[in-house]
Amino acid sequence: MENKDINDLSKILLRNHQRMAFIANRIFTCNIHNESPFGRDNQTSVHQDVMIWIYSVRGKKNEDGSTFDVNMGYLSKKMLPRYSASTVSRAVETLVSGGFMERYFLNGNRKTTYVRPTQKGVDLVEETKRLTSDWIAKSLSKIFDSEMSEKLLKIQTEYVNMLEEWYENDDDLD
Repeated sequence: MENKDINDLSKILLRNHQRMAFIANRIFTCNIHNESPFGRDNQTSVHQDVMIWIYSVRGKKNEDGSTFDVNMGYLSKKMLPRYSASTVSRAVETLVSGGFMERYFLNGNRKTTYVRPTQKGVDLVEETKRLTSDWIAKSLSKIFDSEMSEKLLKIQTEYVNMLEEWYENDDDLD
């Protein structure tokens, strides 16, 4: 494929990705969201994003095998989508007061605040993931047969893995 064709294709892929993300987010927050604990507790997409990101890194280990603890600074810097530190802090406060997340300190150092999900928070994310998965399966089944769905999943997984690797190795993404 010529370079011009790749550039044209990348523009179309980006536009489709943006449209898909926007539409899926609107559908989710307007429909499924109202059925999930996020909607029942009147939480916004920011709360949802913070909670899902914290959930996704729980149980991870550092290179030396120690537990990977997430502090507030790291959370606001690394979380996608990007929110200001004050927005993340307010969302965490709401999640903590709702019992979905807890703050803690390491080695008595009260300067750095760490956060992790509570069981209530884990349950919230798992229900949300189930509802989202059901919605995706329902929508994909209207478009693709199972063979085509598997091909799409393989391509998407390879692409996301490449993006994650790029993101993890580049601290200057803004």
